[in-house]
Amino acid sequence: MSSPKLYQMRDCHRLTGRNVEVRLGSALYLTGRVDMVMPDGSGLWLAADAARSRQYIDKAGGYVLWADDPYVGTGI
Repeated sequence: MSSPKLYQMRDCHRLTGRNVEVRLGSALYLTGRVDMVMPDGSGLWLAADAARSRQYIDKAGGYVLWADDPYVGTGI
């Protein structure tokens, strides 16, 4: 079974409820479901799961989001 093709998300406003990969540079930082996006798009919260508590991802930290739908996060 192959994994889905992932697309870089430039706009995170429509990612609430979706699973994403968070990368820092070319390295995978973590994966999770987007719980909430800041109104100004400056960051988002990944929902808590069995392995970790809810986590804030600040886009200013250089993190890049990837998801499997190219139409969700288009635009800058």
